[in-house]
Amino acid sequence: MTGGEDIESLTQLFSALHTNDHQTGMEQMMQVLLETQRAQQETNAALLQQQIKANQLKEQELRQSARVKPKAGDFIPKLGGTDDVEAYLHAFEATAAREGWPKAQWVGLLAPFLSGEALNAFQDLEADIAQDYDILKDEILSRHGLTKFSMAQRYHNWSFQNGQTPRSQMHELIRVTKKWLEPDKKSPAAIVETLVMDRYLRALPYEAKKIISHQKLTTAMELVEAVEQYQAASDMLRPSRKEPVVPAQARPSGLRQKCTKPDPPQSSPPKRGGSQTGQPRGSPNSASRQCYRCGELGHISWQCEKPDEPMPTAESTSGPQVHFAAFLGESEDRRPTC
Repeated sequence: MTGGEDIESLTQLFSALHTNDHQTGMEQMMQVLLETQRAQQETNAALLQQQIKANQLKEQELRQSARVKPKAGDFIPKLGGTDDVEAYLHAFEATAAREGWPKAQWVGLLAPFLSGEALNAFQDLEADIAQDYDILKDEILSRHGLTKFSMAQRYHNWSFQNGQTPRSQMHELIRVTKKWLEPDKKSPAAIVETLVMDRYLRALPYEAKKIISHQKLTTAMELVEAVEQYQAASDMLRPSRKEPVVPAQARPSGLRQKCTKPDPPQSSPPKRGGSQTGQPRGSPNSASRQCYRCGELGHISWQCEKPDEPMPTAESTSGPQVHFAAFLGESEDRRPTC
């Protein structure tokens, strides 16, 4: 073997050695990565098993706590006939929140301690509705007259009492106002609308207020529409004015109408000179009668035998002469036929 061949063979040998070392290193690196990944998977599996066991334990605890019914009798007394119902319910809610009782169980915990009208309210509600504590509370308060409308009336009727402490009266007024306006449930705009509707309704006339206040109105526009309907109904039911009676015009001769004799006037001195004529005709009181044609006493117009001569009046010089017969619908002064 020549020298050149030896060098070439050595070069190939070193190249083969270098290639083998590189492949060996890559294989070792891949093996390490696989082992690391396998260890991570085992760790994750162990953590998952631990979490599953913890969840199972917690679920068992919840089931056990649900089976154990809270003993409400250890914290709240039975509702008495003279107890303040609103204060009693407030104390129950505070106790239930402090002890961590589920709200779904509040009705069942409260029902055994109710009495009187509160118990009747619970019994009168339907079974599915009676399990809702908020509905039951509203019904109990309504049975005792503690509604939003009654709270509004108490707010307006409130006055300072000298026999009570100022602080307690302030808290009472705040409580009544909150029960009426419900700031924890209503928005500021809804509270303003409630105040406006209350002031508007109280300013209405008595009859309108009495009728409209019985309606369930929730918005200001509904209140306005109710007032408009009341006004329209009032205008429709108001009796129409009677037309003035126009005196009948004098009718021509030949058309007679029924008439009645005029009542005899009270005795008065004659308006014009003259003496009484003979025995009066007619009733015994004929002497007190006065003729409207001649002005003499003792007879009336249709009994007068003198010519047709009107009595002088303030308008006799400027207006037409009007005879008494014209008021009876006759063209001539004749004896009545009725």
